[in-house]
Amino acid sequence: MKNSLTHLFAAGTILLVAASVSAGPVFSFTGLSNNSIADTLTGQTQFSVQLEDAGAGQVWFTFLNSGPDPSSITQMYFDNGPAGSGALASIAGFEHSNPASTFSVGASPANLSGWAELDPTFQATEGLTASADNPRPHNGVNPGQSLGILTPLAASYTFSDVLEQIYSGSLRIGIHAQGFEGGGSESFVLTTVPIVPAPGSLLLATIGLGVLRTLQYRRRFA
Repeated sequence: MKNSLTHLFAAGTILLVAASVSAGPVFSFTGLSNNSIADTLTGQTQFSVQLEDAGAGQVWFTFLNSGPDPSSITQMYFDNGPAGSGALASIAGFEHSNPASTFSVGASPANLSGWAELDPTFQATEGLTASADNPRPHNGVNPGQSLGILTPLAASYTFSDVLEQIYSGSLRIGIHAQGFEGGGSESFVLTTVPIVPAPGSLLLATIGLGVLRTLQYRRRFA
């Protein structure tokens, strides 16, 4: 038992150091639909996404709901530039910090709620949207949870290109959230200024996903 605890502690320490060294930039979200001021503020306070170079021409987008207020990120939308000409190619897999929750490629509606409010308008790219399986709020990213989305890069693009396109606004990310205390829903769009430093809860979620990857607990679809 003692050796098991020692090994677990050592593994956790290694993962903590790895996460703190290799963690990529973290971005917050700003409200788009603004159906409720209170719900919009909850989302802006609790929702974020971290980027990580996964190697082999792939990028992890880890969506976090830091809590504590009731809310659930249920859908993700990527606007990959005009006619999908940006750096991302597709969605290759998911890793939810709650193994009982499931996500699938594709979202309904196909575009982010409030898309026409942006200039230029938000146009979700086919193949680069995701949704929690029903029941959505239950399977979504709830307080204290995170979801990693693995995306291969389009030919000739690099992780640096992804960051550059986010900073320039040519690659945009939108999310839809439900399960707020008042029962409403809201949509949000990525800000282009990273959070510094990363929230502590995001670091813990990153470590948690690292443990899942280390144990090869990965759910993928054909």
